Amino acid sequence: FKPKKVPFIPYSGFNGDNLVEKSDKAAWYKGWTANISPKKKITGFTIYDALNDFIVPPKRFPDAELRLPISNIYNIKGVGQIICGTVEQGTLRPGDVIGIAPA
Repeated sequence: FKPKKVPFIPYSGFNGDNLVEKSDKAAWYKGWTANISPKKKITGFTIYDALNDFIVPPKRFPDAELRLPISNIYNIKGVGQIICGTVEQGTLRPGDVIGIAPA
């Protein structure tokens, strides 16, 4: 990892310092600067700024076929089988009919 590419933010989740609004409890803190690319520099003060301005969400393909690798199957008495996994691609909505195929 390269320190100039990562925002450094002193914060306190317990006290709410530098989460959404800049805190005056760290007077020495002048904000963070991070380089997304050699020509693009992002600045901010809070974790909110970092999440909104620095982190770029991955490209999504909601119309692609659903891919959900199954990580676990639970048998719950009175409920039935619960299938757990992470959606890697596509969209799953209530009422959708799905098919399960081995990898």
